[in-house]
Order: sequence, then structure tokens, then C-alpha cells
Amino acid sequence: MKAVSFYHKDTGLLHSNQMLFSDETQVAFNTPPDHIAIEGHHDPLSKCVNIETGEVVDYQPPQPSADHEWDAAMKRWQLSAVAQAKLAAKASAVARIAELEASQHAVVRELLLGSKDARERLQEIHDNIKALGG
Repeated sequence: MKAVSFYHKDTGLLHSNQMLFSDETQVAFNTPPDHIAIEGHHDPLSKCVNIETGEVVDYQPPQPSADHEWDAAMKRWQLSAVAQAKLAAKASAVARIAELEASQHAVVRELLLGSKDARERLQEIHDNIKALGG
């Protein structure tokens, strides 16, 4: 069996498709347009081919967003700790808003039935939801 990766003839960027072949003649039939086969499985997210030398070299793709940092050990873009914390805080707020909204139904029913403190409790739920960004 032969492992094969494919790279673009003009850019050297590796294609995401990789194949195993037992018959060399199958390589040509399965090579994507404008690509060249190269022996071995190579990571398209951290490697590319130097088109002048044909050598596989390290590659750092463009930064997906300002919230990403390059992790040299993993050779991948990762969300920064600040961005991850923002996402976690947002997920926590969304979950809490759902809890508060689920809890308001009984209070609304009590308000409609004339409970004296239900309005204050409903206002408190509303204020909490608003403070969480809802």
C-alpha cells in the first residue's frame, strides 16, 4: 500500500483528501484537478509543499479571527483564553436566562390570580434576565 497526499500545483497547499493505493495507476485517476500527488500522508492544516523544491514544509494557515492564537505544539489555531471565557460566560448566561424564563410561569399565574407579592417577584425575574443580556 502507498499513502498519497495531493498539493495544488501553483500554491503548494495540501488538499484535504488523502488516499491509500495498492495500484500506482489509480493515483492519476484520483488526483484532484490542478493538483500533484506526493507520497505520504501530510497534514493540510500544518504542512504545505514548497513548489520549487517539492519538499513538505511547515505551514501556518491564515488566522481565522482576532480571537484565535497559534498553538505551536498542536500546530493549530485555537481560541484564546479570553475568547473561550467569553463563550463560556455567554453559554452560562443563556442557560440562566432559560431557567429564569421557565420559573416565571408560576409567578405570572399567581399575579393573574391576585397574589400581592407576585408582581415584585416577576419584576425581579425580569431584571435578572435583562442584566444577563436577555
